[in-house]
Amino acid sequence: CTDIHYRSLTGEGNFNWRFIFPFDYLPAEEKIVISRKESLFSWDETECKIPARLELQVWDADHFSADDFLGAITLDLNRFPRGAKSSRLCTLNVLKADGNVPTVSLFKQRRLKGWWPFYVKKENEEMELTGKVEAELHLLTKEEADKAPAGMGRGEPDPLDKP
Repeated sequence: CTDIHYRSLTGEGNFNWRFIFPFDYLPAEEKIVISRKESLFSWDETECKIPARLELQVWDADHFSADDFLGAITLDLNRFPRGAKSSRLCTLNVLKADGNVPTVSLFKQRRLKGWWPFYVKKENEEMELTGKVEAELHLLTKEEADKAPAGMGRGEPDPLDKP
């Protein structure tokens, strides 16, 4: 899913939308199961197991030239780095995989909120901080989601905090 924030001269964009990503999960394998057709001409769907990851990207959408890639982050839903409590505290250290950064499983925690850094990899494979995102993630069972439908045009987004 994508969203566009036009005319952001400072690089700041505020989005308050709910996105719904239905999927089946295999806890023993820590994989998401999706069904899809191998090709346009296939009759049956094939079941695929993929890593449980959330990929976020930021692009500069230009009208008259090619769009510019600004940064990305890929988060493992089984070993999700705890987000920083504020934008000021959000650095690339949040993503260190040296065992010093606490991680949680979204499948156990079921609700996460915080700030995460966006980055690009330079030619020498070093990560460069290019932005930050504040996000709140909720994992619901199908039954819970059916009781409180949101997104897909069913309801207005939650109001933003007053400035």
